[in-house]
Amino acid sequence: TGHLDADGITQLVLRVMTATNDHEVLLVEVVIVVTEVTDGDHSLAVGLIDLGITDVFDPSLSDFSPMTGDTENLHVSKAEHAARVAIDEEGVVAAAFTLLYMTDGAMLITDQIDFVLDRPFLFVIAGPSDQTLFIGAVNQP
Repeated sequence: TGHLDADGITQLVLRVMTATNDHEVLLVEVVIVVTEVTDGDHSLAVGLIDLGITDVFDPSLSDFSPMTGDTENLHVSKAEHAARVAIDEEGVVAAAFTLLYMTDGAMLITDQIDFVLDRPFLFVIAGPSDQTLFIGAVNQP
């Protein structure tokens, strides 16, 4: 047993592929280090604009009326993305999400309410016709 660098991993993969073709039996011992990688809160706005997605960020050009009805000046004010991957002895768990902050040009924030979920709770994600898409429970927030 030993540690493999990137070249060693490439050689191992090639050897496993060759062994499969030649009916050779090859034992590979895998040791997984328990780890968690969180790559969070990346702004997507610049990247989306660089890809040519610009109208959604401009209140005078964006058109979300097929989704929202007659809402003027509705536009994306901020776009963020985050991801998390956890690896342990039982496998890999990965999750990612993207947030698009929508702003109506005429909307002013006059008050803020903090809603903190610091105890177990249930949640339901419903579709546009109130059909249940996902039900979940958070036991240890």
